[in-house]
Amino acid sequence: MPPRRSRGRDPELVAANKRHQRSIDRDIGNEQALARDDQPRYRRPTIWLLVFLVLLAVAGGIQTLRHHGGGPPIARSCTRPALALEAGTVTPH
Repeated sequence: MPPRRSRGRDPELVAANKRHQRSIDRDIGNEQALARDDQPRYRRPTIWLLVFLVLLAVAGGIQTLRHHGGGPPIARSCTRPALALEAGTVTPH
């Protein structure tokens, strides 16, 4: 059985990527990156943020679809305009 990876990352690959980035920073003279080399890098949000946002959108969509409006049904007519404000205030013409 292979050794377990920490947080799904291969430690050798992480170290190799760090060495490669450091050599590129030295080549282009990026002194700020070299000075911040010992500080932890910014971690991008994981897939869980995307999952949360999708669930939030689905919950809002379901709530919107369940809302029926509460007004009276209005028949479609191209010749007779109608406006439904409340159930008790709509009067036919």
